[in-house]
Amino acid sequence: MRETLGDFEQMVSFTVARRRKEIGIRAALGADPSRILAGIFSRALAQLAAGAAVGLAGAIALENDGILTTCRSTRKRPCQ
Repeated sequence: MRETLGDFEQMVSFTVARRRKEIGIRAALGADPSRILAGIFSRALAQLAAGAAVGLAGAIALENDGILTTCRSTRKRPCQ
């Protein structure tokens, strides 16, 4: 969980760094600070959601192919 929060912080930091000029212009023109923050967090959350969806789909595909399946045989013969 701690790594996930750290990754989210890095994603938000990257988004802010990349859009720093745009954020400054919006603030200078009098944009509501809550709308600026909402724009930053919504974009970062959308990117994280897309990454999680791709990762989950990949894990499900690998599980269906038997690649991620672990064998826990209690018998002396190997798993098949």
